[in-house]
Amino acid sequence: MSTKKLYGWMAALFVALCLGCLAATVPSFVSGVRYAGSVHVTGHVVELRTELRYDRTSTYWIRYVRPKYEWTDEQGVTRSFWSDNKSYPGPDVGDSIDLEYLPGDPDSVRVKIGRWEPMAASVLSALGTGAGAAVLLVLRRRKT
Repeated sequence: MSTKKLYGWMAALFVALCLGCLAATVPSFVSGVRYAGSVHVTGHVVELRTELRYDRTSTYWIRYVRPKYEWTDEQGVTRSFWSDNKSYPGPDVGDSIDLEYLPGDPDSVRVKIGRWEPMAASVLSALGTGAGAAVLLVLRRRKT
């Protein structure tokens, strides 16, 4: 296989990987934009639920901790919800965490995430896709 052909395949693979990364970051980016004007509150871990899952690849039982958060909305109503995020080790009862929800919709509460991480990942993926495509175009022009 010639060097030019090898570079072409590598550039095509790079473009495909970057497009996949870009597609994976879009939902997170859109969610970040949606929560841009959100209400920020501090929640506290009030309860923990432990779940065991069997991992077939390692033949081990894996323990996950799922926290229940309690917080007070703008109207002074105390609310709680079970987080979708599971981890091990998890937080301890009494730990604080930053939460956010859409104004007027306390049921949209979620654990606050950074605004820059999804944007940075999207931009870097787009730049990588462009760089890979540029290499493909240069190699194609040299061929003719």
